[in-house]
Order: sequence, then structure tokens, then C-alpha cells
Amino acid sequence: SCSRAYRIKTGLEKNEQYREIRRGMTAYVDIYKGLDLVARMSALNVYLKMSFEHIGFVGFYITKLVNDEKTLHIGPFQGHVFATGIIPYGKGVCGTAAEQATTQIVADVSACDNYIACDNETKSEIVVPVFGPAAADGARDVVAVLDVDSGVVGGFDEVDRRELEALCADFLY
Repeated sequence: SCSRAYRIKTGLEKNEQYREIRRGMTAYVDIYKGLDLVARMSALNVYLKMSFEHIGFVGFYITKLVNDEKTLHIGPFQGHVFATGIIPYGKGVCGTAAEQATTQIVADVSACDNYIACDNETKSEIVVPVFGPAAADGARDVVAVLDVDSGVVGGFDEVDRRELEALCADFLY
């Protein structure tokens, strides 16, 4: 049965909303121990989509090696449009985040030469790399990216960067 323990409040100030998402995710993974990566990604998508009205799409792209080329394949997502199914590393905001292993914030997608449009309502975007477990040498590969689109210009800032990077690090690996 569903527990009220992992349900969250919405409509809060941004920092407080992220604290509420963290509380909900913590409760969810504590109640359902052993959740796999796809389940945790799906839960984080739901929390983000329901927490911020300006988010039109939120989802993960999973890194795959195809014919010796790294590509991103659509994984769990929430939104009103279908996402681009496969994105090569280095292409678009998602591919750039994966290739450079750094979070990308695009305040206005209409001014981004490398933007891959799949929704005319998207005005800004943040893409956060998700790192896998550390190898013996301490290196960590990008295993996925979290893609979040907003219907407003300037929809994301350094608070979003900090909080989304922390949520991905703490709950996905």
C-alpha cells in the first residue's frame, strides 16, 4: 500500500521545495529498500515534475555504447511530449553535458546553436550528468544525464544546479 511518509508538499519556495523533495526521496528509498536505478530515476522525475509548475519535461537519458560510439538513450521521463530517443555524445545540450561531464544550464534555448528541439514550449533547460560508481582508480563515468526543460526563459539557476547535482549523486549511485 502507498505510504504518506514519502508524499511531499508542493508550492514551496525553491530551496524549501528541494528540501522537501530530498525528504520524500529519502522516505521512499527507505520504505522500498532495494529499488533499482530505473525506479529511483522514476521517483525523482515525479517529485521534480510535481514540485515545479514551470517544468514541462523531466527525464533521464542512459549512456549506451553502440558500435564503439557513446550515445544517450531515453530512459524514465515525465512530460507531455515524446523525447528524442537517441542522442549522440556531444550533440545537443544533453550530449554536451554527457561528453563534458558537466552540468549545462541554457537560459534561453532559442539562442543555443546546439539545442535539439522536441517541444516548442521549452524556453530553458538544465542537464545534469549522473556519475556511476567509482572505479578502482577513483574515476567515475557518466552513466546517464538528467534533462529538465522549463516553459520560461531563465527557468534554472545555480540553486537548481547545486540541488539537482546533489539529488542525482545521493539517490542514484
